[in-house]
Amino acid sequence: MKIQHNIPPRVFTVPDKVEDVQIADVAHLWLEADEQITLITHDGNEYDIARKSWGYYATPSLNRRLKQFNLRSALVRSYHHTYFIMMAERGHEEAFFNYLAHHDQRFITWLDEDSVLQQIDRFMTDPDQKRCPICGDSRFSVTFHYTKPHVLEGHYRLDPDNYDRKVYCCQTCGHYISVANIDLGFLYDGEYVDATYVDLEGIRKTFYKIIHLDPTKSDNVGRAKRVVAFAEKFMPHQTAPTLLDVGSGLGVFPYEIRKYGWQPTALDPDRRATQHLTEDHHIPTITADFMLATIEQTFDVITFNKVLEHVNDPVAMLKRAGQFLNDDGFIYVELPDGEVATRYGAEREEIMIDHLHVFSMTSLVLLAQRASFTVYEAERLHEPSTKYTLRVFMGKQNTIKGN
Repeated sequence: MKIQHNIPPRVFTVPDKVEDVQIADVAHLWLEADEQITLITHDGNEYDIARKSWGYYATPSLNRRLKQFNLRSALVRSYHHTYFIMMAERGHEEAFFNYLAHHDQRFITWLDEDSVLQQIDRFMTDPDQKRCPICGDSRFSVTFHYTKPHVLEGHYRLDPDNYDRKVYCCQTCGHYISVANIDLGFLYDGEYVDATYVDLEGIRKTFYKIIHLDPTKSDNVGRAKRVVAFAEKFMPHQTAPTLLDVGSGLGVFPYEIRKYGWQPTALDPDRRATQHLTEDHHIPTITADFMLATIEQTFDVITFNKVLEHVNDPVAMLKRAGQFLNDDGFIYVELPDGEVATRYGAEREEIMIDHLHVFSMTSLVLLAQRASFTVYEAERLHEPSTKYTLRVFMGKQNTIKGN
């Protein structure tokens, strides 16, 4: 091993979306094959880097030695869609998440949990051997194969000459997954809003267009009525229910539900969406990724309206909602109905590229069960917007309710 100390250290600036960061380069190391260095924290935790003739073991084993040294490995995506493996000291997770939020970086998953590593292992093998994220089976059939963008994806920045996507159907539970050769990060972190609404003014124009629809042609009017009707039966003594709408987008649903005397809070990662609701309609908002959000209260009702189909792990997202749900409350979920939509061809909007999952009635019920909820009611509908939709009301398991 050869070491060269930089005296004084070379100081350089790393550009950052929020604030630039200065780094001090204090030394250079040259390792021969099969040599190792160990980095040690003030608490005595260790981190090894081993040189090999072909490269490096950049980390010790993610789910064993790192855990022994109280380091948690995490996959993180930056705001400009570069990916990092970061190590957070156990017990300092809150500071880690605060750092990510401050620097507009997105936590993808922990890499120190066997269940996560096994899921990645299964999911990154041959597509025909993928495991269903809902029931766990590996028997799939290809429902649709796209070699050019879907007819409704024209507003996204997609290369028509480099587009390959397959929609697979689980042969056990009927769940659909979309697998593409495209980095879908561009759909999120603000670019989805850019593509769909352009800017804050576009959000406002679309919002006002929707709220002035004939009520019989509005999905959100019908949704609010349905949720209120179920609440009157499920918790008849609650006069002004609190509600958290996760992934609220334009915010039409919380706007409609407030007309019934409810107390909605809208959560969305895009600041323009929440700014519109706060400034124009005085609806409380939380601007955050739900999986990282600091939420300081619990709610009578939590809603996911066309949200869970967009995330990699809908089970984890739904399960987290249980932390913020009152014991006698309920969760309302709407999802695209793949069973019906796929009967009408490959160009249905339920099967666009931003839908990583499309559900069957069976996979919807299994989703609730895997997230430790009890299904109270589940139904399918053809909405005024022409969407084929599944919706379900669920609550915490072992919670006894009477009508």
